[in-house]
Amino acid sequence: MSSLIKKIYLLIKIIVFDIYLFFCGLYIRLFKVEYLLFMAPFHENLGDHAITLSQEQLLAEKGIKAFEIHTKALDYGGSFFAKMVPSSTVILLNGGGFLGSLWKHEERRVRKIFTEFSSNKIVVFPQTVTFADSSDEDRAYFEESRKIYSMNKNLTIFVREKNSLAYMKEKMPEVHVEIAPDIVTRLKNPNSKDLKRSGFILCFRKDKEKKVTDDMKAEVVELLKVKYGSDEMTYTDTVIDHFVNKASREREVNAKLQQFGSAKLVITDRLHGMIMAAITNTPCIAFGNSNGKVKNVFYWIKDNEFVKYVDSMEQFKEALDSLDLNRKYKYHIDETLFYELAKAVQK
Repeated sequence: MSSLIKKIYLLIKIIVFDIYLFFCGLYIRLFKVEYLLFMAPFHENLGDHAITLSQEQLLAEKGIKAFEIHTKALDYGGSFFAKMVPSSTVILLNGGGFLGSLWKHEERRVRKIFTEFSSNKIVVFPQTVTFADSSDEDRAYFEESRKIYSMNKNLTIFVREKNSLAYMKEKMPEVHVEIAPDIVTRLKNPNSKDLKRSGFILCFRKDKEKKVTDDMKAEVVELLKVKYGSDEMTYTDTVIDHFVNKASREREVNAKLQQFGSAKLVITDRLHGMIMAAITNTPCIAFGNSNGKVKNVFYWIKDNEFVKYVDSMEQFKEALDSLDLNRKYKYHIDETLFYELAKAVQK
């Protein structure tokens, strides 16, 4: 694509999202919208979409409906939009694992929201926080975020595991931080009836968060063949091969839940692969990922004996031998763990 075409394409995007945000602003003022949701996914990661659905369920229980702002509008839309939003409007940010330097494009969006809505109450749904600290550049990047996070005295960040809580308490003590489990751990499974189970699901990362090697995957497959013979193995991912938007979100997430709920066993290093297995009562062995979020979120659901966390192939073998795949299991999560989150989002 030539330089001129790129500039024209960018200009069109800016115009389109400026118009979009202008009409969003009018709608918010006209209908006195009390809650805005930013950072909801418009991509292929169903784990992120499951987060949004579970947030909607929690908000609905409190009689709250949030108006969702298209995420890409933050990249191209004008700052005038924040001026159209009353300071009484509560700003909500989607949960996930994008706070910090691991996913810098998302962090830039977060910084923009915190800056432009510094007069509003802001609540961030449960997150993992990951900042690198191995160079002067890393430390300068963290310092930029720290200053912006600290600006808003009405900001509450919920983290979804103890490592992130300890990090924020130490590195950003001036920011109000609370803890709650990953919100998907309370997602209501629409497939309430027990599904017929067959075969195994292997769901592994392919991005920079992965720790499971190709050799480990091959050994997993071999061990399954030795122990269970010819049972079918399905290779899948919670990141799918086509775009998912707000309109298709619930359908796509429910289809993935049904797939997981139809398996005898799920083996994954995906955080939401583990959680989707758990909420569908499916035996699961979960490996860790690069920033520890799988292990740290497992803490909240560890009392569900059919979900196992492992760090090595030796532990995997032990977990595989310990699971009874013919037994029926029932997932549970302590709802009181979400009390502070539910309280925080209310006006």
